[in-house]
Amino acid sequence: MVWVRPQQHVIWGVLIIVFAVISIPLGGGGFILGFILALIGGILALVFKPMPMMMGGPGMMPGAPGTAGVMTCPACGGAVNMQTRTCTMCGKAV
Repeated sequence: MVWVRPQQHVIWGVLIIVFAVISIPLGGGGFILGFILALIGGILALVFKPMPMMMGGPGMMPGAPGTAGVMTCPACGGAVNMQTRTCTMCGKAV
């Protein structure tokens, strides 16, 4: 979710850490590895610095070699194929 909606990275990071802490007493102590991995993931989500293109700002991203360019959707920040002019995430025409 942090990669799909980078503008919400703080919310997701906090939720991940909260659920990790809740898993300690509810898990009976047997899920220590899961707690550690969730804690690392939550911290990474909190310190994640999205690029302006990821935040849904207007701009062009280069496509793969030999393919048409890709534009960011102004509505959701998803990828817009320049040939079809429709967003792959929300389906809106751009």
